Amino acid sequence: MILSYIVLCPLGVPASPMMIAGGMVFGPWWGSLYNVLGTFLGGTATYFMGRGLGKDFVRHLAGNKLKRVERLISRRGFWGLVGIRFLPIPYPLVNYTAALTGIRPALFLTTTAIGLIPGATVYTYFASLLPKAASGDLSGIVGKLAAVSAMLLLLTFIPQIWTARKRRERYRELCARRQMRAVLTPSPAPLPPPAGRSATPRP
Repeated sequence: MILSYIVLCPLGVPASPMMIAGGMVFGPWWGSLYNVLGTFLGGTATYFMGRGLGKDFVRHLAGNKLKRVERLISRRGFWGLVGIRFLPIPYPLVNYTAALTGIRPALFLTTTAIGLIPGATVYTYFASLLPKAASGDLSGIVGKLAAVSAMLLLLTFIPQIWTARKRRERYRELCARRQMRAVLTPSPAPLPPPAGRSATPRP
């Protein structure tokens, strides 16, 4: 299971099908462990492969999406890199782009570990409920599926709300700096009159 992440993630295969398989086969607890470890190790392999193979390879693999994700990652700090794991962007694309934008390995590994755990755990639990629901035994399943679905949506939208809020804060800070600069910058002195002419106008 874990080996499949390490092999397939660098090839651009999304992690979602493997997470669903892990939850359905191994259940919520072992499935979560395998999915978190597999996604983390697969992401690590993708990151270092991106550093080794270079931008041309990643551009060939990612296509036009690379520039958009590159802009997203290059403007984010620690918690921004954690939050990007909750956005609907394929994990391999994020991992490759992080390698190309100069994200340090320690920062990448730390933010990846923190960002993967909540989503992978909820996703695995959701997948673990599917076999019972498919068998027709819906006792207690509908409520759990609804709760987990709501949590997945919440995990998707919270980072987007947070990003919009940080963008507004940066805009307000920029406006405040411009206003302060305008106040502190002295007005230009008037130009002296041309030589041979009086500074006061004649009546």
